[in-house]
Amino acid sequence: MGYLSDEPDYPLMAEAVRSCWELATTPAILEHGTRVVMVNEQTLASEEGMRAYIDSAIDTAFNPIGTARMGAADDEAAVVDQYCGI
Repeated sequence: MGYLSDEPDYPLMAEAVRSCWELATTPAILEHGTRVVMVNEQTLASEEGMRAYIDSAIDTAFNPIGTARMGAADDEAAVVDQYCGI
């Protein structure tokens, strides 16, 4: 998928991870669990640690080919027909 194929992707992803950490460590979120797994303050403070975490964690979490319903032309619930036409 080309994840992290450009060097500027790493600092952007590190910023996103740090933003998620800030959210995940708020009292309102932490009351539903005991800790955040795989990331800690030492990881967040280290560029090498962040790079290692990002490399290990990045993955596709959705179906990249789509989920549009296919069906006959008279199927009102279908988004496309069997030829990918409307």
